[in-house]
This record gives sequence, structure tokens and C-alpha cells, in this order.
Amino acid sequence: MIILIQKIRSWCRDNAERLLVLVGVLLVSVLSFQAGLIQGKLVEEKSFVIHMPMVDTSASPAPVVEKKASNVSEKTRVPVDLIDLKSCPLVGSKNSNKYHVPTCAVAKRIKPENKVCFASEEIARARGYISGCLK
Repeated sequence: MIILIQKIRSWCRDNAERLLVLVGVLLVSVLSFQAGLIQGKLVEEKSFVIHMPMVDTSASPAPVVEKKASNVSEKTRVPVDLIDLKSCPLVGSKNSNKYHVPTCAVAKRIKPENKVCFASEEIARARGYISGCLK
């Protein structure tokens, strides 16, 4: 055991400069870590909050509903809430040329202001629409 202690002392004397650098680096590291902890306790971070603006849907125009009549181009505006599956068996979009049943996934993604309702396939075809999802 005494021989081991003598070897350690001898190594320390031979490498004194390296030991000083090592101790200095360790002290700077510990002090920097402690300074970061203290700074973190002093500064309280606020949680990140995203504010989404409210969209006024009452101002959007109602979809166009076409009714069977002698004149195929006759249109009336009906609010989306008042349209049920019986009065609107086929749904199209102003931005496309396809019509779908209202329960189709594609029809559910059409924005209310772009919806065009058709009473029959004949009316939809007369307006230039082609069949889409008819499941």
C-alpha cells in the first residue's frame, strides 16, 4: 500500500502542470453549471401560447341550392343549417366540376360557402358537373 501511495505522489510531482489545468477546467465547468442554475431560477419563462383569431362565419354566403323547375338555372340561397340530406341529395363545389352524395368524404370537405346543392343528377349534369363519389 505504501508503494502505491509513493507512485501516486511521484506521478503527481511529474505531472503537476497537467493536474493544475485539469483542476482549473473542472472548477470553471462547475461554476458555469451553478451560474446557469441560478440564472434559470431567477428568470421565469412564460409558456408558449398560440392565439388563433376567431372567424366570423355568419358573414359567409350561403351555398347555392338548385331546385327542379322548368328553368334549370333557377337558383336560391339557403343557409347551410337549413339544408338536410332530403332536400340536398347531391353536393358539388363551385371550384370543381364533380358532384357527390353529402355523406361522401369529399363532400364533407367542401367549404360551406363553396357548396352547390343539386336536387337530381340531371340538374347537376345540365350545369356541367360529372359524377364523383356516389357511395
